Amino acid sequence: MRKLAGIVAQRHSLLADPAFAELAASALAIRLGKGVALYCAGEPRTALYEIVHGTIRNVLPLPGGGRAVTGFHGAGDVLGLGAGRVHAEGAEAVQPSLVYAFPHEPLMRILRHSAAAAGRLLELARAELEARAEQVALLGRKDALGRLALFIRMMQGRDGEGVGVRLVMSRADIARYCGLSSEAVSRAFRVLVERGIVRFRSRRRLDIIDSARLDALIAAGGKRRRGHANAATADQRGRS
Repeated sequence: MRKLAGIVAQRHSLLADPAFAELAASALAIRLGKGVALYCAGEPRTALYEIVHGTIRNVLPLPGGGRAVTGFHGAGDVLGLGAGRVHAEGAEAVQPSLVYAFPHEPLMRILRHSAAAAGRLLELARAELEARAEQVALLGRKDALGRLALFIRMMQGRDGEGVGVRLVMSRADIARYCGLSSEAVSRAFRVLVERGIVRFRSRRRLDIIDSARLDALIAAGGKRRRGHANAATADQRGRS
């Protein structure tokens, strides 16, 4: 780790926000190799983290020794916003990454005196909640193809790729995030390619060829869920 003296803040970085100008004096730059943990579940919360470049995954330990992937974060995303004194889940580098760490004490001092800073962090927390809601919607689907279609749409444009999608995470990570087996993920990718909906440029990059059909797969799951809900309501009415 090293101090941030001399580092130019990126456009959307907290360091580029006048409300957080004081953070530069205490912030640290952390370089992580692939697979290295930024923090682990159960560790005390001591800082807020902003990704400069690379990709970080959130991991949640499961009973029995397994674990789930609960989120992927890229450049500009902020980690460590959750409530509680300890981290409920860990954060690991999917690829070599650079992260800024902002210790809690100076951060809290800024928040106590700046409504603008507090508002910025509230926006970031809201974005995190929206991302978690997206995963809940994904896991609520019954079909593997629909889950993967929604995952692809969620990943689209994160690197300014337009119709392209950069998948730096492994198939196993995608499976853990989507609540599927690695085999199911591979089969679903194969079906999407065979139907001409997506095309792989390389193992880690794909293009969305037929956006309308991808969205139709996503919408179909929502219609099925509403159909089940309507059927359940009708059944309850019939019993009353």
